[in-house]
Amino acid sequence: MILINNIQRPQHTTTTPANILNLVDYAVISVNNTDHDYHIKAETKAIPSQCPTCQSKNLVGFGRREQMIKDLPMYGRRAGIYVSTRRMKL
Repeated sequence: MILINNIQRPQHTTTTPANILNLVDYAVISVNNTDHDYHIKAETKAIPSQCPTCQSKNLVGFGRREQMIKDLPMYGRRAGIYVSTRRMKL
């Protein structure tokens, strides 16, 4: 907390909690909270073993993609989850 005009205001902070999402398949990298928002950066833990469409096991990774997911509010603040997923090709 910081003191502005004799009023305590929350400070913008970045923390790395154990897992604020409580999802076992995702690892939380960081949480940035502001007065109105939570920005949660996470990434998937597991790498797919086969193609979900054709069931082929010849997958090759070629980078990552970040997807933004709007979640329900947490503690009165909007929550946005930025998930880093692996890009795969056959």
